[in-house]
Amino acid sequence: MSGDKTRVAVVRCERISEACPGYGCLTAFNDREVKFEGVGDAELVGFFSCGGCPGRRTKRLVKNLVGKDREPDVIYLSSCMLYGSDMNYIRCPHVDEIEGMIEGIGIDVVRGTHH
Repeated sequence: MSGDKTRVAVVRCERISEACPGYGCLTAFNDREVKFEGVGDAELVGFFSCGGCPGRRTKRLVKNLVGKDREPDVIYLSSCMLYGSDMNYIRCPHVDEIEGMIEGIGIDVVRGTHH
């Protein structure tokens, strides 16, 4: 953790971002609910889409956050990347690779946001 606050970023599915304004993720963060429960004093330092399959923009955007004065301590993979047809989403077929890439940069990953 950097300083007094946990610095959080969220990656979400490019396809879903065309229909989703991020309300569920941001509400869960602001209210410290679901996957953000217990995060404590935190600030949101990034909220972006993966760039489309296979997560083509994720590495570049995460690297753009590294070394900044508000570098994220943890990156959440949004719920839309993780849940299948029962939630009217198409599960991200690249989520394991995206998670591994972020962890390879040295940032912790949490799967899910608001479901």
